[in-house]
Amino acid sequence: MIIMKKLTRLLLIHWYSFEHEMIDFDTVNFLTGSNGSGKSVIMDALQIILLGETKSTILNKAANKDSHRDLKSYLYGELGDDGDSSFRYIRNKQTFTSYIAAEFYDTERKKPFTDIFVADCYQDNSEPAKKWIILNEPIPDDHFIDPNTKSSYSFVQLKGYLKNTFGQNAYQVYDTNNAYQQAILGKYGQVKKKYLSLLKSAVPFNPVFDITSFITDSICDVKEKIDLDEMQSDIRQYEGLEQDIKTINDRIEKLQGIQNASDICEKLKKKRNEQQYVVDRAEVQEDIDHQNSLLTRQRECIEEIEQTIKERDHYLEMKSTADQDKKELEIKLASSDIGRMQKELENEISRLQEQIRDLTDKEEKAYGRLNDSGKEWLEIISKLSELNFPMEEEEINVARRIANLNVKNGKDFDFDEIYVLGNLKQRIIEEKVHLSSLKEDIDKDVAEKEKKIEDLRKGIKPYPEIVNKLKRFIEQQLLELKNIIVDVSVLADCLEIKDQSWRNAIEGYLDQQKFYLLVPQEYYQDALHIYENAKEEMHLYSVGLIDIAKLKENYHPNIKDNALVEEIESSNEDALLYANYLLQDVIKCESVDELNQYRIAITKTCMLYKNYVCRKLDPKRYNNPFIGKKSMEQLLDNLKKEVSIERIEIEKYAYSIGIMSRTDEVDVINRNEALGIQANTSKHEIIVRYETRAEEAKKELAGLNLTSIIELEQKIKDFDEQRRELSNQISDMERSIGSKQQEQSTIHDELIPEIQQSIQVKQDALNCKYAEEWITTIGEPKYLDACKTERSQSLINSYRRTLAGSETTLVNNEKARNKLRQDYVTEYRLSYAVDGNDNHEYEKDLSELQNNALPEYQTKIKDAKEKSLRKFRDDFIAKLKSNIETVKGQINELNAALRAFTFGTDSYHFTVEPRSEYENYYRMIMDDMLMQEGYNLMSDSFNERYSTLIKELFEKLIQNESTVQSNDTKKNSNNKLDLTDYRTYLTFEMWVKGTDGIEQRLSKTMSKKSGGETQIPLYIALLASIAQVCNVKYKTRNNTIRMIMMDEAFSKMDGERIRQCIPLLRKFQLQAIFSAPPEKAGEIATLVDRNIAVIKESNRHSFTKYYDPKQLEEEIDDGELL
Repeated sequence: MIIMKKLTRLLLIHWYSFEHEMIDFDTVNFLTGSNGSGKSVIMDALQIILLGETKSTILNKAANKDSHRDLKSYLYGELGDDGDSSFRYIRNKQTFTSYIAAEFYDTERKKPFTDIFVADCYQDNSEPAKKWIILNEPIPDDHFIDPNTKSSYSFVQLKGYLKNTFGQNAYQVYDTNNAYQQAILGKYGQVKKKYLSLLKSAVPFNPVFDITSFITDSICDVKEKIDLDEMQSDIRQYEGLEQDIKTINDRIEKLQGIQNASDICEKLKKKRNEQQYVVDRAEVQEDIDHQNSLLTRQRECIEEIEQTIKERDHYLEMKSTADQDKKELEIKLASSDIGRMQKELENEISRLQEQIRDLTDKEEKAYGRLNDSGKEWLEIISKLSELNFPMEEEEINVARRIANLNVKNGKDFDFDEIYVLGNLKQRIIEEKVHLSSLKEDIDKDVAEKEKKIEDLRKGIKPYPEIVNKLKRFIEQQLLELKNIIVDVSVLADCLEIKDQSWRNAIEGYLDQQKFYLLVPQEYYQDALHIYENAKEEMHLYSVGLIDIAKLKENYHPNIKDNALVEEIESSNEDALLYANYLLQDVIKCESVDELNQYRIAITKTCMLYKNYVCRKLDPKRYNNPFIGKKSMEQLLDNLKKEVSIERIEIEKYAYSIGIMSRTDEVDVINRNEALGIQANTSKHEIIVRYETRAEEAKKELAGLNLTSIIELEQKIKDFDEQRRELSNQISDMERSIGSKQQEQSTIHDELIPEIQQSIQVKQDALNCKYAEEWITTIGEPKYLDACKTERSQSLINSYRRTLAGSETTLVNNEKARNKLRQDYVTEYRLSYAVDGNDNHEYEKDLSELQNNALPEYQTKIKDAKEKSLRKFRDDFIAKLKSNIETVKGQINELNAALRAFTFGTDSYHFTVEPRSEYENYYRMIMDDMLMQEGYNLMSDSFNERYSTLIKELFEKLIQNESTVQSNDTKKNSNNKLDLTDYRTYLTFEMWVKGTDGIEQRLSKTMSKKSGGETQIPLYIALLASIAQVCNVKYKTRNNTIRMIMMDEAFSKMDGERIRQCIPLLRKFQLQAIFSAPPEKAGEIATLVDRNIAVIKESNRHSFTKYYDPKQLEEEIDDGELL
């Protein structure tokens, strides 16, 4: 018997479609069954127990590489989604415990042990609670089933069961996958962990077309992981130091720029100060010069005042002499008789002329007032005549007479006639008020009709307001009462008229009835009480509420031939029923001659015969139609016409009112004014008398001898002229004296003290602003030098312009300096002052960086680089070399195992060679010199040989990811990963050697051979690898697990190659379980130790059966496995 730890039984409880199944195994086992029967379910259960993994990545991958099965779906038995947001389960809303238990038999020690996976599952389908157990006993006969409840033990119950049945030391519980994996590797015979990855890759063993991936993923097991974290940490420190030095140099460069800018600002400030001193000093001198000019002007004013006073006194003496001479002449003239008579006549003439002017002016104004009033009235009378306004002939004649009244015809005018125009004005005002009232009424009517037109355009009929009011109120109250919207309809809205020629007759006959409200019969009583309770308060009268339920109960339609109701149609059955009730007895007649043949009859012209009386319906009943949708068009047309007519009326009223309004501006002559006018027009004779006397006085004056008088008067006039000229000259002198006195006073009292104060203030400011020594040595010499070419004011203007330019230059340079400072403190997060003139903090920073920080960092970066190189050698080069050597050793071991086997006429072996594009790196990494004592990366001999490669590889590893973009970062990260992976530097090949001794690369022949042919060498390699990690060839360490599983095995092989492959399992002394569909059973069944058929019943539960090859073929033929 082969020594191994052999899988003998598998127990499944509540595992997907298996409720309770025990499966026995032999050395080589074949699982078969139709798709979906549960083959992969068994294989996944074995993977979980053998690998110690529960990830979804290992489940059902051979059967379906895109499978989304997970542990939860296996435990609860997920069947698919439920069409909503959940899933359907075999074990839905149940609390249960699932088991996978694999029993092994140690053929050397003759002892069994059992690996158990147990999971408590809950009613809410939440995440199960899982545990691992290794039991040093076989699976118990009760299969972990409680004999009382017939249910599997929960985990807590299981622990008690195991302790009571086997003892505390017979089992071990593991909470995590990792802890269980470590335990089973020891339990399986201290096999290498590589066994788990080989087993995992064997299960979904699919066609492979990449030899390198097959070897590195499925064959080789490299333990020496290269962790660059510490080295990269040193590299990051090195990079950080480099960045720090760069930062220091940047800071030094920026600080030097700040220092240069500060020096320039200081020079500009000195230059500006010198220019400012010249301006300030020149302003002081300008005030001193101005003070001197004021003192000079003050002396001139005093001298001018004294001279002008002398001249004025002389002119005063001359004027006094002229006054005395004139007075003597006036006395002489007054004592003359002729002179007295002349004076009296002149005074009389002047008085008469003034009286004549006054009377004449009043007379003209009186007649003008009459004439203007008459003309205004004639114009108004003319316009009123156009309006056919009633006027008396006397009113017209009075207006004409006063319009033409004058001095000649004014004597015969009776002023009492004027009052008739006042009466006329009163009648006009009354008529205007009347017309305005009419216009206002029409305006309101037009506004209402335009509102109706607007509503009609919106589909709203202009029902009487009381109808709309009651309709809205009932709807609102029913909504509050019933909490439902109830449609209350107007009867007219529910009806349509077929023949429009009968519209007037129908509209007129129904009259107000067409406005009745129709309420659904179930709400009639509620609506009636609402109407009753609100009628008084809301003044709701005359609107009818149709009792449709009562109508249906009592009314039996009996519509007569040719009844008016034939012209009515409606989609509302209740409305049509009520229309039938109202109109079924009204007969249509084409002429009035037919009317009395019926009890009730009507013509299209609205002649109604009823109660033995024929009458014409009032057009108001039908002029504005309301029934049906077509009524809206006619209503709209009617309203537009009415509005058009009323607008013409409004314009006529407005025109008449405008004309009549002109009388508002006419000022009617009242009684008092008329008496005044009459008085002013009746004094014409007095005017004539005054004119006659004035002419007589003029003649008397002309008869006087005035020669001597004229001479005296001329002399008096001459003296007056002389006096006037003297007075003017004296006044001019007085003004000149006052002006000069004011000027002298202003200079003395205001200007000189003011300029003296200004001089003192500016001098004090100058002494305060500038140091005395600076003024003496720099400022004053600069000022005196500038004074040689320019006067004070010119100097000030010139230097102010220069100073403005200097100030601008200084400001710009200070802004530039401050900008450099701001950029510096912002970038390096400092709190230094930015705007001040003091540059001390920046100078101190510059000195510290240049003299201390920079040398210190240069030393640190040298040390960091050497440390990084040591890490590069020890953590990267050494481990990479170790991995490559490990792989090469494992390949050599595999080749040794393969040499013991052939497949037909072929033999196989693997080769490992340096990858051409990385061969230089490979040679350096594998150079023995690197690991010899006394040699390292810094050794001269090693550097002489590989310095370029060392720098190139090192630089690739220390690339700073933070300096590249996100996409490049990912790529750079992948490059680092590749450089740490031994596979980057190697190429792998599998060689096939025939009996002729010719070797071929498998990678070159894969595309030329069938899938089965290319997979056989890889199949052999996989078996050899598992045999190797399970220590099959060793004599003392070979008591190990030998299990290999393949789901959907031999899918690409024909029967002949399958028959050649399966015996290899026995050659390699392995235990195998593989599955395949029933169509492969005939080629496999006879070659294995146990055939297991997996069957799924119609109720979705699976089970297994064991068959010998013959029975299996018969049942396959009968279709029982399908």
